[in-house]
Amino acid sequence: IRGWEQRATVDRRQIHRWWAGESCYNIGLATGKSGLVVIDLDGGRGDRPPERFAGAHDGHDVLAMLADAAGAEMPSRTYTVTTPSGCHLYFRTPPGISFRNSAGLLGWRVDSRAGGGYVVAAGSVREQGAYTVARHGAVAELPVWLARRLTPPSAPEPQPPMGLPRRRSNAYVRAIVEREAHAVATAQTGTR
Repeated sequence: IRGWEQRATVDRRQIHRWWAGESCYNIGLATGKSGLVVIDLDGGRGDRPPERFAGAHDGHDVLAMLADAAGAEMPSRTYTVTTPSGCHLYFRTPPGISFRNSAGLLGWRVDSRAGGGYVVAAGSVREQGAYTVARHGAVAELPVWLARRLTPPSAPEPQPPMGLPRRRSNAYVRAIVEREAHAVATAQTGTR
C-alpha cells in the first residue's frame, strides 16, 4: 500500500470500514508514528554467531550480552510479543529523538523497527505462526544504553576534495569498491 505509514490510524470507524466483510486481516503497527522502538529478537536458526557473540544461540542471548557489556539489566520488563521467529520488545521513543529501522546494527539476530517501519502486532496469524502477547503491561521507556547504540553517528565535517592524479584516483576508488564487495560477499547471513 503506497503511503501506508501516512494512512495508519487509530480511528475506530475507519478501521471498521476497512475490515467490514473480511475475516482474515492482520495488524501492522507503524512503529515510528506510534512513538515506538521495537527490538526484534530472532532465533539463531541453527547458524553460528559471529565471533563477537560466541556462545549466543539467538537474538535474546545477544541482547543480554550487550546489556551486560553496558553494565545494565536485560531490558525485558516491557510489553513483549512472541513471534513465529522470536520476540518483539516494545519501548517508548525518548522525547526529541527519532530512530530509523536497523538490521544487525545492535548485533547478530537483533534488529529494530522505528521511524519508517512497522511490526506485525499481537493477534495476527501468518503461515509461520501466531503473534501473541508474552508480557502484558506498560511499554517501558527505551533504555539509555540502547538509545545510544541506535543513535546514528554525527556526519563528519566536510573535507576539501583530495587532489589525486586521475589514474591514482581510479585505483583508489576501485580498491574501495572491491574491499566493500568482498566484505558483503563474505558476511554471515543476517549481517549484510
